Amino acid sequence: MPFRIDTAEVEATTLISVQGQLLGDAVAQLEMVSRNARDPRVVDLALLQTADAEGIGALVTLAGEGVELLNASPYIELLIERKRTNGE
Repeated sequence: MPFRIDTAEVEATTLISVQGQLLGDAVAQLEMVSRNARDPRVVDLALLQTADAEGIGALVTLAGEGVELLNASPYIELLIERKRTNGE
């Protein structure tokens, strides 16, 4: 599945849906979309298949900025937790 980002305004929240593989140029795309979105922001990861180290780092950074990450697979959650605790 190619990478895709969809955004929607749900009540007063910006919902950013990430689909496919968060690799390479897709990371910059996610960062740009997030920067241009209104707070509060929520990133839905239900359809995210995989992410490289840069992609996981971007998700950790977004979470650190107060962005809520929802519906991550157990695998993606593990990668995020490892990055948060070990910087790996």
